Amino acid sequence: KGIQWDPLGGALYLADQGRARVVKVDLATLESNDHCGADNSLLNTGAPYNLALSETGVIYLSGQKWLASSGGLWLCRQDGTVTKLDNMARTKGIALSPDGRKLYLTEAVGSPVWRNDLENRQVIWRYAVDVASGEVSGKTKFYDFGTDPSVPEAIVDSNGLRVDA
Repeated sequence: KGIQWDPLGGALYLADQGRARVVKVDLATLESNDHCGADNSLLNTGAPYNLALSETGVIYLSGQKWLASSGGLWLCRQDGTVTKLDNMARTKGIALSPDGRKLYLTEAVGSPVWRNDLENRQVIWRYAVDVASGEVSGKTKFYDFGTDPSVPEAIVDSNGLRVDA
């Protein structure tokens, strides 16, 4: 579901949820390799569902196991090793701020989410990102679809995350 271009333009990263891997495609040769998850560390996690690529080359992954209503947040380092950063319910949308210092991640609790007006059922979380290490901290609720007005679109632009009504 997720596709990200390397900031230097030489590669494309693909979230291959079916094989539980992030695939890196070399755009000069069109050859591909399993960049992270090749060690089967993402099997049975629902990851990667979507991905966000930082300028330093670390990749943040969302994931969801629909029937179990479980998921989380993972970090794929430049060498392909994977670390789970947070246990959560089903995670899907994920984006970095333009300066790479904030990470936004959507979470849905329940399977399916049958009402949109319940607090803490569909949330956008914001994390502070340590750009050097890739680690995240300071998880805060940025937006709650159950208590805030519904919006059709959320984007990350040059000013950071913007929710458009």
